[in-house]
This record gives sequence, C-alpha cells and structure tokens, in this order.
Amino acid sequence: MEITLEGIRIEVTKKKMKNLRIRVTNPDGAVKVSAPHGMSDREIKSKILENLDWIRKHTESGNNSAQKEPKSEEQRLAELTEIFLGLLNDSRFFPLNVSGQKVSGILDGKLSADDVARIVLEAKLSKMIPLWEQKTGLYCSSWKIKNVKSYWGKCNYKTRELFFSSQLAQRGNDCIEYVVLHELAHIKYPDHQSDFKLFLSNYMPDWRKIRNKLKLPEQP
Repeated sequence: MEITLEGIRIEVTKKKMKNLRIRVTNPDGAVKVSAPHGMSDREIKSKILENLDWIRKHTESGNNSAQKEPKSEEQRLAELTEIFLGLLNDSRFFPLNVSGQKVSGILDGKLSADDVARIVLEAKLSKMIPLWEQKTGLYCSSWKIKNVKSYWGKCNYKTRELFFSSQLAQRGNDCIEYVVLHELAHIKYPDHQSDFKLFLSNYMPDWRKIRNKLKLPEQP
C-alpha cells in the first residue's frame, strides 16, 4: 500500500519479519517501509512519524544526489578499466580469477561497462567471500551478481544464497567487504535486530561509517 504523511509518499509492504524497517533508496529518495504482517496500519504510521526527521534528512540527500549529472557509458568504462588494471597489481587478489579472453576484451575496449563491472566484482568477491566465511563461520550456498540499482546486496537466509549488485564494482574494497559481511550476517540474523548490529561491530567496528559511504540510507 502507499500512504502520504506530511507530504512524503511512502510505500509500505508487509512481510514475515519481527521489526519494522525504513529505507530511503538512492538516488531518487523514495521512502520504502517493510512491516510485520501483524502490525496495524496505526502502529505503522506511528513508527514512521517517530522517524520523520530521519526520513526528511535522507530524502533531501537522495534528491540532491538525483540532480547530479549521471556518468556516461564512456566515463564508467574508463573508471572500471582503471579499477581492473589496479587489480592486476594487487597481491590481495592474486591469482586473479579472470580468463585471458576477458582480460583481452577489457584491454582492447571490446566489452561494455556493465560487462567490466561484473568481471571486476566477481574477481573481488571470489576472494572476499571465502575470507569472510572463514572469519565468521557463516557459509553461503552460492552467490550471484545482478545488474540492479535497487540494492547493494541481498540474502535469502533460508537457502543461504547471496546476491550482489554489479554497481558495487565502482565502490571501495571496504564498502564491498561491508556488504559481504552484512549479507553473511543475515544467514544467522534475518532481521536488523540488536544482535545483528553487535555481530557486525564485532567483526567490523566502523561498519556504520563504511555504510554511510554507500549512500543507500537505512534506518539506524
């Protein structure tokens, strides 16, 4: 359903969950709320009103971001190619899990920005995920990269499948590692309860600071 509170349009979806969650998507500043099936409309509105200052702050941030001129395909490709070249000399990702054919395609400029983004992120995740699985003792059954802009990462805690946005390829390694840890944590903690946040803090004390870099606001 969709409601409007003090001039702000809010999309509300009821799900099987314990706590209400508020999210402001980037870059359009759309407000989305997920609420437990058993929560009444009155309770939902009350919770939203309690967080109205937070919502206003981040919708304004999202709208300002939306006004920026989007990067062209050529700009994205140039940035991603530079990131890929950096991987070739980064010992953390050696040996690089990229075929010679893909390397040639990137160097010869025959691949699109989306193709290069997927290759870059796949090379990084193939090293980062096993590392964080070993650190946390939480293991996914599989992981996939999707060309989406609506989320950075997703976890199906029932099947232990992880999904990552190819848009992460242009983010710093700390941001990518945060998303990996975040989604692995959902295998154990499906919701963003206090135990979930404590788990993140134990393994990545500055996770809130890193999350803010992603500019995909989420209720604190």
